[in-house]
Amino acid sequence: MKKLIALLAIGLIAAPAFAASWDMYGQVRLRAFYENADKYYSGINESDTDLSFGNALNSRIGAKVKADDKLSAVVELGLGSNENNNNAVTTRLIYADYDFGAFKLRLGQDYGPTATFFDYNQVSNTDNDLVGFGTINSARYSQIKFMAAGFELALSKPGLGASDTLSNIDVYLPRVEASYTLDIKPVKVKAFGGYQMYKRYFNAANAQVNENLSRKDENISAYVLGALVKADMGAFFATASGYYGSNTGLMGYQGTQSGLNNTAIPGFYNNNLEDSTDFGFAVNAGFKVSDSLILEAGYGYAQADRDGYAKEDAAQSYYVNATVKLAKNFFIVPEISVEDRMKNTSDQDQGKKVFYGAKFQANF
Repeated sequence: MKKLIALLAIGLIAAPAFAASWDMYGQVRLRAFYENADKYYSGINESDTDLSFGNALNSRIGAKVKADDKLSAVVELGLGSNENNNNAVTTRLIYADYDFGAFKLRLGQDYGPTATFFDYNQVSNTDNDLVGFGTINSARYSQIKFMAAGFELALSKPGLGASDTLSNIDVYLPRVEASYTLDIKPVKVKAFGGYQMYKRYFNAANAQVNENLSRKDENISAYVLGALVKADMGAFFATASGYYGSNTGLMGYQGTQSGLNNTAIPGFYNNNLEDSTDFGFAVNAGFKVSDSLILEAGYGYAQADRDGYAKEDAAQSYYVNATVKLAKNFFIVPEISVEDRMKNTSDQDQGKKVFYGAKFQANF
């Protein structure tokens, strides 16, 4: 009798889940690249070449869930690899949408409205897509997102500096990001912007070295404005995007590959807290030779400047590749690409790294 009651209880709990429609999907992404860093990039005063081979960290498995005509959800997990000494499973996406008719409301972890990297296909460095070199990856974070007729408005927690902790900051307002996309075939145009602000407290106990210890608190803000245009004209396609902003490193837009996440941030100079001035752009062009072959090339540039820097911190990246479809849902992307960190704020060479190899991917 107890077993029967337990089975009935499990059935009652599981029934709503089975009533929903679950559409499972997954991607296996494997990287096989030689990476050649010059003596400035390698940090060992000589060039260094290494083989990067293994399951890419953005391999994934997920599900699109439809509970009813109004409520749907997405759950996506990232799959680590032993080659990176990190076999962990991470949460990439988890959000729910409710369709109110005139608009949709999204709750959970998703990309922000300011993302521009989706329209670029640089596959080296774990599908970097020129992030930090002219494109924006708004990252995946918890948010409340309003969506209606091409317009998106998202509220989330502000991004913080490396030395910001709950003991020395006060956050009163959420980060606000918005975009509007106009899709008039064969051209898509997207305008976007974002803003955040919080208060940072400085005193002798928690101020950074050489900062103004008499300053009690500062309002630290960051913003970005930008646009993207994509043309898809039969076999030919092209994309151009750009942004201008301040302290964009705080918002997580610069990634880690270019190093600009460490310079596109505020800092003290002559006892005044100075904001960075940042901008970047990216372009690509491609040609669909056939259903089994697509050629593409792209270029991106980004820089950050601030009072107190001897010069701006700039970085550029460029690539050329071919997407070769070997079978249904199975393809390979051979690529040659360069990440050039150029010179830092002290006018010293930071070097470049050249990637040559391929990404293998299977979708299921």
